[in-house]
Amino acid sequence: MARYQIDKRNSPLPILLNIGSMGGNMEKISGIYQIKNIMNGDIYIGQSVNLYKRKYSHFNSLKNNTHKNKFLQKAYNDFGENCFIFSIILICEKIELTYYEQKLVDKLNPIYNIFKKCVNSSFGIICSDEVRRNLSNSHLGKKNTEEQNKKISESGLGEKNHFFGKKHSAISKEKISKAGIGRKASSYTREKMSLTRLEMGDLEKTKIEKGLRFKEKVISENLNGNTVTGTRNVGSKNPNAKLTKEEVLEIKILMVTKCPTLRKLSEMFNVSIHTMRKIKSNEIWRCVEWPINI
Repeated sequence: MARYQIDKRNSPLPILLNIGSMGGNMEKISGIYQIKNIMNGDIYIGQSVNLYKRKYSHFNSLKNNTHKNKFLQKAYNDFGENCFIFSIILICEKIELTYYEQKLVDKLNPIYNIFKKCVNSSFGIICSDEVRRNLSNSHLGKKNTEEQNKKISESGLGEKNHFFGKKHSAISKEKISKAGIGRKASSYTREKMSLTRLEMGDLEKTKIEKGLRFKEKVISENLNGNTVTGTRNVGSKNPNAKLTKEEVLEIKILMVTKCPTLRKLSEMFNVSIHTMRKIKSNEIWRCVEWPINI
């Protein structure tokens, strides 16, 4: 790859003078480049402050069929990778990039350039009706493959997500809330939301019913001294139990009649206050009924 020096003395375009080899190193070198279709001679002209990075950015996007320039992408898909060559037209300072790019675009009229007016960025450019129509038509009927959808999904998960580890401030939350006021969903969106709620409602209802039935079965069988498959042993059948049924019955009688403090009961039966609190709230030892007529 040759390196060039700019001579502006008598020409609106730079005269390119070969001053030696770049050794393949284009990193942090700014200049104007072209991507040429060697089959028909059509070209794309662009500028970059890092030619090495821009080259690989272009060809990676083209290979993945995600290039923003639909004209260049279509040609790449039609002709294939081997028909396109990236080459440097000239090396210049960063502040001169737009000036020289515009000169070259005016002179060479590159087919693949969507915009013929060169600026430092694409912001602020208003597309013509024809360009808008072409861009719109290029998206019609296009669908991502399952592999592309998977890659897009994985690219936003965990630490890869741009908002990972961050939180909205109170001001941001307020702005988001205000932005949604008065916004109306389409009839199609409302229908989908309605169906989703119904499906979720039926699912939650089924889960709750199953949970209640299982809980009733557990309580019923535990009260009868049995255990249900998948549940822990209760009462004196628990190998870690420090109390017997008789002791628990005595504790419950004392709680109902003499009402001693939980601390005093824990000292009397050599268990923790936490255990006494759970017995009193009926969280444990439900198999021992509370005395009613004493």
